Amino acid sequence: MSTMNVLICQQPKELVWKQREIPIPGDNEALIKIKSVGICGTDIHAWVEINHFLVIHGF
Repeated sequence: MSTMNVLICQQPKELVWKQREIPIPGDNEALIKIKSVGICGTDIHAWVEINHFLVIHGF
């Protein structure tokens, strides 16, 4: 079993670093290896002040 690092926003202003199993892509899906990421100022504003965020199920 291979794992990946994930950063999860469990509630407004709370990020948790976890290890999760790497998903196996299904038909017509792709698994992409991320080398780097960035955060836009708009993302930080939404996280701190608006308090709504994208929920991705399955992770």
